[in-house]
Amino acid sequence: MLTNCRSLAVACAAFALAASGPALADKPDEAEAYKTHLEFSGYEVTETDDRLSVKHPVKYNFGLYKLRGGLLAQGYITGADKMKSDRLTCLEVVNKVNARITSVRAYIDKDGDLALEAWYQPPYDRTRFAAFMDMFDEVRPILIEEDRDIDCLK
Repeated sequence: MLTNCRSLAVACAAFALAASGPALADKPDEAEAYKTHLEFSGYEVTETDDRLSVKHPVKYNFGLYKLRGGLLAQGYITGADKMKSDRLTCLEVVNKVNARITSVRAYIDKDGDLALEAWYQPPYDRTRFAAFMDMFDEVRPILIEEDRDIDCLK
């Protein structure tokens, strides 16, 4: 029992550290490999001093940043007015989404937008990064399904 409590405490501390907001500093090491991979997958990638900005005509746009020894993929989806007027209902939608996804966390940020975040452990590997992107992309149909007829997202 004590081991479970200790494990839970460590997990809670790690989550609290991550939830406190990323200490974003630099674009990823091996940025060119990630950029090439994403461009091959149909993304438009812009390189800046602190990130790779990644855009796609159909999939979610996101930034790719260095964070605590890995990479954070972080994207935002504009919330509809309902995110502010009926936050509780929208939080229930987000909780249902989080219960169904594996390696991405979703939350409503202070501006009432939906944030999606996933962390990748370098180094770059084509197969592992492709699997990571598949997991990041798996959120889209789940969000659409859970938000159907509720309209928390634009």
